[in-house]
Amino acid sequence: MNPREGELQDANAFVFKMLKECVQMGASDVHIDLVLDGQGQFGFKLRYRVDGECQDASFSSDIKLYRGIVNKLKLDANLKIDERRLPQDGRISFELEGKIYNFRLSFMPNTIRNAQEEKIVLRQMADIKKSNLYDLGIMDHSIKLLEESITYPFGFICVTGPTGSGKTTLLYALLQQIDRVKKNIITLEDPVEAEIPLVNQSQIFHRINYDFAAGLRVILRQDPDIIMVGEMRDEETANKAFEAANTGHLVFSTLHTNTAASTITRLLQMKVPFYFISSSLKFVMAQRLIRRIEPKTARKHPDEKNVLDAIEKAFEGTASKVRGLYEAARKEATLLTPQEGIEGTGYKGRLAILEIMKIDDDIRHIINFENGNEDKIQTTAVKNGMLTMQQYGYLEALRGVTTFEEVNNAIRSQ
Repeated sequence: MNPREGELQDANAFVFKMLKECVQMGASDVHIDLVLDGQGQFGFKLRYRVDGECQDASFSSDIKLYRGIVNKLKLDANLKIDERRLPQDGRISFELEGKIYNFRLSFMPNTIRNAQEEKIVLRQMADIKKSNLYDLGIMDHSIKLLEESITYPFGFICVTGPTGSGKTTLLYALLQQIDRVKKNIITLEDPVEAEIPLVNQSQIFHRINYDFAAGLRVILRQDPDIIMVGEMRDEETANKAFEAANTGHLVFSTLHTNTAASTITRLLQMKVPFYFISSSLKFVMAQRLIRRIEPKTARKHPDEKNVLDAIEKAFEGTASKVRGLYEAARKEATLLTPQEGIEGTGYKGRLAILEIMKIDDDIRHIINFENGNEDKIQTTAVKNGMLTMQQYGYLEALRGVTTFEEVNNAIRSQ
């Protein structure tokens, strides 16, 4: 056996073990970082992102093994092995116990000790079987609004949130609730994370100038009823998506904004005409993922009275329906926090906290005649019955599903 064959065998074993651990741990991402350890030794570190937080798994100073891993992953993803100067993206599949798992790969140039190397990130892609609207743990109050959003014959539905907040999972869940036999659904995605039966999914390829805007230029010739645009990254894409919504199509897409109200500000900044927004925007759904508390390691919150007082303040002046949700949850409140001195974090798994803003006549008036004033839109939406992301999180904390502190950490990141 020559040295190269030995390196590849070691790399194969490492990659198999790495992906197996990722699946078993429920990690969303795997990082392979080039680092210097505490003694200045050059090597690579393996990290997993579990429940939104990265955790170290191992360190190795075997650079030959690192290069073997790079080559192994690039070969599997049909990428250029000899290209280290430019970023590369690809995808691979991994089979474990008869089940196929898909991963998206990203290689990014990384300079360390004046040498050009690459940082590697693998993201576990959406499992379509887990993208069922009624299995995501969403509150009934919000489920009804989500169900309403897909009943429109035309219009625009926008899902917002940071990277890794579950936007694609929510979009996939919504698409699966639509009659895909009677409707022609076409998506533009980068990448296609999971294949949905009876949905026409188109993969974006920037290297050949097939981007979201280019896809939207031709998609209307495919006789679509419903269009899903993976992300609105530029003015041209945003404008063409709204043009499609204004010409009799139901369009779903995503943006990176912190709140539902700030989405309208962002659309105006992207030079989408205010009359397009007011006439076609139907719903904006903002969301975050927060950690679930592990029941086995939970205890009663030691500062329960002050926490309950703080939650009470968050629901002051809200619409009667929202107030009713709070009062029902308060009656059976179970405020928990992780026990001290336990092994691990005291959290396991994640859930979404949502803020769903329905665009009503009052909000349309603000868009049309008050330059889409963000503060007024927020105030009006709350007055008219919007459950804010903070309030949604606090209701989950009252139910004992998560903690008051975890909700605050997510909201502070806005």
